[in-house]
Amino acid sequence: MRTANRWCCGLAGMAMIALMSVGSASSPAQQNTPAVAIDPDDIGGLVTSAAGPEAGVWVIAETSAFQTRFSKIVVTDDRGRYVIPDLPAADYTLWVRGYGLADSAKVPAKPGTRVNLTALVAPNAAVAAKVYPAISWYAMMHLPSESELANIPGGMNRYLAIMKNAGCAGCHQLGNEYTRTIPKDLGTFSSSQDAWSRRIQSGQAGTNMIGQAGVQLRGLPLKYLAD
Repeated sequence: MRTANRWCCGLAGMAMIALMSVGSASSPAQQNTPAVAIDPDDIGGLVTSAAGPEAGVWVIAETSAFQTRFSKIVVTDDRGRYVIPDLPAADYTLWVRGYGLADSAKVPAKPGTRVNLTALVAPNAAVAAKVYPAISWYAMMHLPSESELANIPGGMNRYLAIMKNAGCAGCHQLGNEYTRTIPKDLGTFSSSQDAWSRRIQSGQAGTNMIGQAGVQLRGLPLKYLAD
């Protein structure tokens, strides 16, 4: 089960997923866990790892067979079982995502079948961290000290307003992969702070970003974005 302790293990470097298709040899956990009941328009199965059933991980079925891309997501129960119900007739790809896990390879699946998935412990914390939601990354950003804010009118309130609801977050989902990385096309830099100084000059809103982060907040956000 993806408890807080297992989460920490994932951060320490534990998680990757391999898949076991229908008809492969089953593990003891799979043999001892009652199979879920499925209808002809469901896909069901079991997600396990070397530690046993994996509770609370996402299983995703998706297809491009329709006019718009279609996907359905469910969460495994406390025995690691899942059912993706009421799927329109189509060929699907099936994969798993979870905290402490890397995204799995995608495998074919059809409604009315069972597909068992096997989660494996992983190579490093960076791989596990790729699936963290944007807010988890943004929450890692430290706040400036009161002394750093002394020359900024409005102090912490103004800083938070610009870095949250009244500024950056009005255009971006801060913390997603695009906003937490520096595009290679921008060049190479002697420091992360220099890279961020260049980054916020880019695009249609470059003038606004420089005005808020560089002028109103005296460049202070660059230090913490770089950190």
